[in-house]
Amino acid sequence: MSCVDRWQTQERRSGFIERDHGHVIYYAAHGSASKTPVLLFHGGPGDASSESSLRYFNPEHDFVIRFDQRACGMSRCQERFEANQTQDLMGDALAVLDALGIESAYFFASSWGACLALITGIAAPSRVRGFCLRSVFMATAAEIIAPFSKLGLARPRSPEYQRFRLELEGLTQTLDIRPYALPAALCSDVDAVDAAMLMGRLEAALSSSDIALKCAAMRSYKAYELALLSPLNLRKFWGLDLLEAEMSEADQRSFEAAELESLELFWHYMRSACFMEEGKIPKALWDLRETWPRTEIVHGALDQLCPLHLIENLKRLKSVRLTVLSEMGHVVTTEEEVIAISAAYRRLTSQAR
Repeated sequence: MSCVDRWQTQERRSGFIERDHGHVIYYAAHGSASKTPVLLFHGGPGDASSESSLRYFNPEHDFVIRFDQRACGMSRCQERFEANQTQDLMGDALAVLDALGIESAYFFASSWGACLALITGIAAPSRVRGFCLRSVFMATAAEIIAPFSKLGLARPRSPEYQRFRLELEGLTQTLDIRPYALPAALCSDVDAVDAAMLMGRLEAALSSSDIALKCAAMRSYKAYELALLSPLNLRKFWGLDLLEAEMSEADQRSFEAAELESLELFWHYMRSACFMEEGKIPKALWDLRETWPRTEIVHGALDQLCPLHLIENLKRLKSVRLTVLSEMGHVVTTEEEVIAISAAYRRLTSQAR
């Protein structure tokens, strides 16, 4: 029986929480409320929670709570971008705990979710018992531009990068391009300035009123992003060609619309530096280093979306344990990686049992 299958016989409850500005947040809780509570923060921005995340947990020990962030998954809204900033999502996470009568929980997250979990823990330290994080992202400018720059090992000479760059330049040659606003520390870095211009082109495409242009830019970026997610050929590994071939035209249009909405929400956050001042999370972690709770981090040595060298300083914190998986990229693709992440979570929670 797989880890996820073991959860099928467990109690499951779900519901919606009405928040401000017409946002309604979906949540689901798996297992017994008498077990150890762990709150999951999904990635993105623009993704959604999934029952596949249950594979990291044990129903004999854990009470797993997941929720869909604003305008994501099963959460509902009147206007996607209104009242949709990091501070709003932090409040939603705590509202989910409140709805379930939970004073504090472990925070489990990856990528953008790790950023949201960390900033929530910084703002509300009494609500978090500890962190288990994968593929950490802290919303620094260097991390935001990483997929577009040699700062992030984005392999500017790779065919995927060159294809994306040329496609985006072709799509935006008649548009007004405003480079991404870099902090002063990066303004003299040639690679960062070049990345800021490429990001400005993506911004211009996504801001266009031409739906065909926006979809073309989305397809180009998504193809490039797929190449950055893992050293594996993910189209083949996930069987994407077969899935797309089996889609009807209507399904294909719906899929592309959903992908565009996801990218637009992602870019809503990236263009605004995730609505945080530069370096806020690293600075706060260092300021709180004497009281910061136990934190387990699992990161891929081959991660090109959230490069390892940009978060390695976290291991200077005495409460942080960093495990580097030499063959892992940004996403989990092997059972060995699942086992390593599960082991990190068990180490985190074992002292409390």
